[in-house]
Amino acid sequence: MALRARCFPGKTLFLNVSPDAFVLEPDTYAAYLGQQRDVVVEIPERCCPRVGDVARRLHQLGVPIALDDFGVGTEDLERLVTLRPEYVKIDRKLVAGLGSSERRHRLIRHLAGLIKAMGATPIAEGVEAGEDAAALPGAGIDLAQGYHFAAPVPRTLFEHEEVVSGNEALAVIGCRTRCRR
Repeated sequence: MALRARCFPGKTLFLNVSPDAFVLEPDTYAAYLGQQRDVVVEIPERCCPRVGDVARRLHQLGVPIALDDFGVGTEDLERLVTLRPEYVKIDRKLVAGLGSSERRHRLIRHLAGLIKAMGATPIAEGVEAGEDAAALPGAGIDLAQGYHFAAPVPRTLFEHEEVVSGNEALAVIGCRTRCRR
């Protein structure tokens, strides 16, 4: 039974994938993910050297990708262009304080516009304060994740799932939640 269907019917799961998973066993993980529906693979800031190949393979299989921790890395804009992600997760450091800072609100609004112009959907990550969550729609953000909405999904839910192997190459960290309006 698929991960999502068994544990989170009707929800989209975002999987934070260890870079080693695709270097050590790229076909195994890519084939498994290609069978899943409503699963998005997060590509972290520090990913494997062949990240472009990984992104192409996932796209070939119809697996959407998300750039994780966007806005804090030195190569974020390059990754936005070359990897063609379906989602971009704006880092919590930029999102925190959004509800109380006009300057931060303006930054997020422009980042969201840039991300949308590149054909991706922006997601605010690490939303903890209700004030920040309330400010998201005005900043052009329709999707968010963080403790304000729900705690991360514990990995123990998936200990017996075939994709979680001894090296824990795939670890579930959460699912997306629509912003409250």
